[in-house]
Amino acid sequence: MNKKASMELGVNAIIVLIIALAILGLAMSFITNMFKRGTIITGTIIDNTQMPIHADSGEPLKVETRDLSVKSNSDNTQLKVSVYNNGNFDAENDLVKLWLDCYNMKTDLPEDKLLIKAPSQKIPLGSDVGYGAIVVAEKGTESGTYPCSVIASIESTIENAVNDPNAVSGQLYITVRA
Repeated sequence: MNKKASMELGVNAIIVLIIALAILGLAMSFITNMFKRGTIITGTIIDNTQMPIHADSGEPLKVETRDLSVKSNSDNTQLKVSVYNNGNFDAENDLVKLWLDCYNMKTDLPEDKLLIKAPSQKIPLGSDVGYGAIVVAEKGTESGTYPCSVIASIESTIENAVNDPNAVSGQLYITVRA
């Protein structure tokens, strides 16, 4: 009887170990996917050698395209933005953030459900930096075309960024589709 009980304990221990390893594998997969998704949602900083566009003193903010199509309730539409510092940002201290200011022509009001996500970064004086931004049309954004400004500013709110005399901006149209 004693040998049978110790054999059952060994088999049970092996089964518990296999189940624990399977759960650990699933948990690691879930966490890895969460980190990948987090990188996509927040955008990236792009090395200047990889930028297809470059802003300059004549046009201090350039966007990769003037017409962008975004699916409603989606967070995977990428937009490359180049911002040039012609002295309007302190290269040592200012973290420059991107903002999106869109207008809803149907309601004659600002459209606050269209957002741009990208990490803030410092811009050396007399040079440009690249942003790999993500444009998001939040759930409930109506289908249609919106005239928008991409604004680069050190301000902490969109209202302040729009009125910032040191901000630079570029225009584009965003078409939201269902």
